[in-house]
Amino acid sequence: MTQNIYDHIIIGGGAAGYFAAINLLEDNSNLKVAILERAGRPLIKLGLTGGGRCNITNGTRDVGDFIKKYPRGGRELRAGLGSFGSDQTMQWFEDHGILLKEESEGRVFPVSDSAAEVVDYFVARAQQLGVDLYLKCVVTDVIPLTEGFEILSSEGSFFSKVVLLASGGMIKPLDWLVNMGHNIIEPIPALFTLAVPISDLLDLGGISATVKLALKGTDFKSEGDLLLTHWGFSGPAVLKLSSFAARWLCHQDYCAELMVDWLPEENEEAIFKLLKVMKNRSPNKKVVGSTILGLSRKLWARFTVRFVSEGSVWGVLSDKILRRWSSMLKRDSYKILGKGAYKQQFVTAGGVSLKEVNLKSMESKIVSGLYFAGEVLDVDALTGGYNLQNAWTTAHLYIKNFKKA
Repeated sequence: MTQNIYDHIIIGGGAAGYFAAINLLEDNSNLKVAILERAGRPLIKLGLTGGGRCNITNGTRDVGDFIKKYPRGGRELRAGLGSFGSDQTMQWFEDHGILLKEESEGRVFPVSDSAAEVVDYFVARAQQLGVDLYLKCVVTDVIPLTEGFEILSSEGSFFSKVVLLASGGMIKPLDWLVNMGHNIIEPIPALFTLAVPISDLLDLGGISATVKLALKGTDFKSEGDLLLTHWGFSGPAVLKLSSFAARWLCHQDYCAELMVDWLPEENEEAIFKLLKVMKNRSPNKKVVGSTILGLSRKLWARFTVRFVSEGSVWGVLSDKILRRWSSMLKRDSYKILGKGAYKQQFVTAGGVSLKEVNLKSMESKIVSGLYFAGEVLDVDALTGGYNLQNAWTTAHLYIKNFKKA
């Protein structure tokens, strides 16, 4: 098999891998750099991020607030984000000709609203700088040598002084990495939707509400918008909850009781009094045709028929029914019986243990010359640009080790 010798071999042609390769060669054009990518084309996930618009980072400037968006790895990344955070990332893209804009909740996108612009730029720039790209290249082993590494793959053998593992979220642990002595935190899905197949809301797909969520019997909570779907629940509040509770839910085999507070701005007594006012003011009005406190009319109508017949008027409702109704709006309950389909799973939790990585350089504490960047690490975040920032930050910590003096 062909033997190829490089200064740096990057395993993984994703955001972190390409960012590292480009920056390495912009600083030192004499380096010989290769990217080994198992897929048929590079940067597939980057092209999908942000709904195809590429949510490059988040404009949150305070590092303390930024790291709160990471259920795992935020504290460990604090120093790295302080040296190369969202401001530095945005400046880098602007300097490389990709104009950016900041939208609601700090989400940063290209002005073009096109992930393809970023993907095309990365591919073209890496090619211009002389990065060798090997597609459909499955790495089967990485063997430490006296100086450097031998990399065995489906495309032949490679030799490199330095190896950067930037292969993205693990589907399963890499045997060769485990054989080197690295501990891999079990990779599991994070940021997923919740399957609630037994519910009277399944035909209301597309309706949203601002809610508070909690997993019964735990301290896991979230708040924000919930989106009803034909399989259960989605939306920012659900994704946040699933992210922070990812490992607990996995251990429960994704079966749990979800508590929904449909009116988080009101207490139960206030809701009861409001329902009483509606009864007293409009005793002959149909309950189904009403609504309260901003709830969708369709959602309200569905809640109504849980307690009274569709043609009922307010005047026939007893205080006992109004009390039960008030309680339900604050403590509604649904059985989670699984997570959404694979395409609704956005991030992997788990990966290379951060305890075994020098967080100033991203070099392995176990094998000299082996480095890590991106989602292959046990770092994951909420949506909003935080996961891509992990890629840029950890890739930067890697490349700064090799910058010319």
